[in-house]
Amino acid sequence: MLFFRAALMLLAVGFALNILSLKYVGTEILMVEDITKPLDYSLRYPKPVTMARQGERSQDRAKDKQSPVMEQIPRQKYPERWNFPVSAEDTPPGEFLAQKKILNGKQHACTCLQGEIEKLNSSAAYKRRNDLNFRWLHIPKTGTSLIITLWLYATSVNIKNIPQYIDTAVDAYFRLTCKHCYDFALMERYPLELFGHRMNIQRIFASLHTSHEPLGSLPVDSKNTTQQLAFFREPRARVVSAFDYQMHSYGIGNNEEYRSMKKRCAKNVTCYAARPGQLGCMLRMLTGNTCSVPSFSPATMGLSRQGKPEFQSLLQRAKAIIEKLAFIGLTEEWNESICRFHKQYGGTVHQEEFQNIRKGSKKTTVADLSPSYRDPADEAVYGYAVEEFRKRTSSLGKNCYEYIEQDQNKSCVSLTCKELGKQCGEWPDGCGGIRICGICSLKKRDGLPSTWRFQCSLEGECIRTCPPWETAGLWHRPRPSIQDKFQSKDQQWKANFNAIPSNVTVEIFSKSTKLHLFPADAVRVCVSACAANESNVASESFASQHCICGRNPTKFLKISPTEADYQDMYNLQPSQAVEKSKPILAKLQPEDTQPRCCPTLSTIPQKGSIATNRLWRKGIPLADFFQTYYLGCGGPIECEELGHENGASVVSYDKDHHFCFLGRNHRRRGTLDHETRHYLVLSSFSLD
Repeated sequence: MLFFRAALMLLAVGFALNILSLKYVGTEILMVEDITKPLDYSLRYPKPVTMARQGERSQDRAKDKQSPVMEQIPRQKYPERWNFPVSAEDTPPGEFLAQKKILNGKQHACTCLQGEIEKLNSSAAYKRRNDLNFRWLHIPKTGTSLIITLWLYATSVNIKNIPQYIDTAVDAYFRLTCKHCYDFALMERYPLELFGHRMNIQRIFASLHTSHEPLGSLPVDSKNTTQQLAFFREPRARVVSAFDYQMHSYGIGNNEEYRSMKKRCAKNVTCYAARPGQLGCMLRMLTGNTCSVPSFSPATMGLSRQGKPEFQSLLQRAKAIIEKLAFIGLTEEWNESICRFHKQYGGTVHQEEFQNIRKGSKKTTVADLSPSYRDPADEAVYGYAVEEFRKRTSSLGKNCYEYIEQDQNKSCVSLTCKELGKQCGEWPDGCGGIRICGICSLKKRDGLPSTWRFQCSLEGECIRTCPPWETAGLWHRPRPSIQDKFQSKDQQWKANFNAIPSNVTVEIFSKSTKLHLFPADAVRVCVSACAANESNVASESFASQHCICGRNPTKFLKISPTEADYQDMYNLQPSQAVEKSKPILAKLQPEDTQPRCCPTLSTIPQKGSIATNRLWRKGIPLADFFQTYYLGCGGPIECEELGHENGASVVSYDKDHHFCFLGRNHRRRGTLDHETRHYLVLSSFSLD
């Protein structure tokens, strides 16, 4: 009997210890064996894992009936390509030995948070954050830099006292038509579906693209979880900044009136600022209209209209809305506003939040406006906002922000992705935390066709790949191994190229420092194989299987982007302009000889292949995304299949990065705007 009781006690103690060692990664619960080892991120990243590691992990995984863990079953059509290090033995020696960097000089600090960090980041505070739904009223030229605070708040998490956060030093280039779009570029590098630590992270914004949509009436929210955020700016400074930023006029479009205004007002800021459709921008956005409106719109705020009784009624409505906003910030008091945000909502304060990521050219100043220029509507709105801001800050005590000298012995500054030499993945930051370097940015950074793909290498580099060549064992070179004394795997890799003339393969084999081919390597291989003599049967066979033989890619090979050229383009901050780089100038045309990669995806199907009564729609559904797959050459059909197999109620397909996001508990009302996402509802079940 005593033995039986002792056994029960041991079992209870063991169970308790196991519970204490649980940690959250995304929506999955894993067992932590040793927190000093690299964390296992294979469940967060779109990487089908091997059967051996899947078996080990599934033995330790806690099961949840309401949110069951879906096993990733490796299959031939989804080969393992997303190469993030998932254990010490998978990682090259020295990769995780980041050096500590000490801060010298002063640092931005929120002194009112001292002594409250534990409370603000407690489990209760995190639970509260899980229920929040931010709605950012982004008035033009009041501070796009707020995206840094919101994205850090959305993606940062602390697991077993190991902080994890993104690197916000992202290049503002988004595509050729959007070269100064930092907010878009940041969201592409760190998609919320993949990096959001909360179950309902997709609901953090009413607009994923930070577009300047008006607020209108406040939505009914019985749980008080919708947090309306807004920054306001002194009207004259705001309109001058908008003038310098290509005469920013969100709401009227690129029509004849806008083009005529740009030509007429090119050197006259008052001409632009006094247009009736520009006056009253902040008032319009608070009450349901866009910042700028056409001249014929009844929502214009010309001075003649601002003297009528209905204008005063509109102002009182705006004042009531300002008083109900959950958070108010002032551009003129940016640093204090950021500290107040964290005082109100918690989360770690980062130095990056105090920078201006969209500095204007400052060619024009407020002094350039005519002395007679006035905007009574926005002057009144700004006055209401300042009054409400002062009222709230005074209730919280003295100013929170200070620029102070730091104790060099206590202040450790995390290494950036650039300092770590990483372009993607997640890596120890030298201060006991994890630096998230994100996924690989794609938007037209090279001249390769859409049939090629991206992946993050074991070295943390963004590389271009050709999936069929990976499957055939041609693209990736085996890592040198102590166990493989005779380098048999490397010899096998070289043997796969036996059909190619030696003058080409010798050059490829000599690149021993890299474990993968580069685009120019593969193109030269195919040019040689396609040009081989008809008597060379082996070469002809290689060409027919792995190449598209066509016109000689003279221009591509003449420019011949190097390894360094490609790597620079995929850095978070390239050293040269993307549109002038060798990779984007070296265009590989469809008729050129090239590797046979993925088929071209023409259009997104209208209906599901299995759920034929369901329609594919553009945007991101509001759902709890629990798993992500990288599809390689797969597309919407494969994404739908994965959704059905894994019990998802909705799937979202990213046609640029070829990711498939699986979600549950989707909401019927509303989606997040996104130009590269399409979603398909698989189940009629929803939360509303």
